[in-house]
Amino acid sequence: APGFEGHDIIASMAKDCIGSTNRSVLIVGSDKDFMQCVSDRCFLMCPSQKKILTQTDVHEKFGVLPTQMIDFQSLVGDSVDNIKGV
Repeated sequence: APGFEGHDIIASMAKDCIGSTNRSVLIVGSDKDFMQCVSDRCFLMCPSQKKILTQTDVHEKFGVLPTQMIDFQSLVGDSVDNIKGV
């Protein structure tokens, strides 16, 4: 879809699946933007680490909850996404 990156579409599909079913979702990918999707029913597997990340793992790694990742990346910056930070 024009104007969207692949991880945007994957995150939207994961959210829709969680909202419409009683199932959990596993996203496989190394994009840090996926961290904001992690919840009690959405997990992230980074192929290089071969580990399934939970909310606790995101908090231990970044010091913020997955729901705070957008704010965190905005403040500290993200060179991959060309965000300078504060």
